[in-house]
Amino acid sequence: MFEGVSDHELLAGGVGDLVAENASAAARLARLLAFHERRLAEPADPLPLAGSRHHRLTPLQETIVEVGELWSLSPGQVRSDLQQAMTLSRSFPGVWELCLAGRLDGYRAGLIADAATRTSPRPTGRHSATGSPPG
Repeated sequence: MFEGVSDHELLAGGVGDLVAENASAAARLARLLAFHERRLAEPADPLPLAGSRHHRLTPLQETIVEVGELWSLSPGQVRSDLQQAMTLSRSFPGVWELCLAGRLDGYRAGLIADAATRTSPRPTGRHSATGSPPG
């Protein structure tokens, strides 16, 4: 597969692959965040659906159910990814831009987001009002 390719070209190609992989992972998080923000923008209607005894899902629940099913992710993974995307995009826009450009991998970005959420106080109101999923 790589016959006739120099060592330098192999290594440089690997760097390019990593950048593309990082950018792709960040783009998926950005899509998740945009989808969730659309759920938050929908008018809240706590009344049960017509003919149903059950209340409507919250924006976070809708996001978790829809994204989890389509992307084959567990509810915990969707919640964690969403928390990371929200934290980085809102509190660390420079770090978020590095992720979107592929210059920072999701693991290191996740460490930053995790450290920030562990050291910042939790909101006391309903989580969907701020858009923050519960930890």
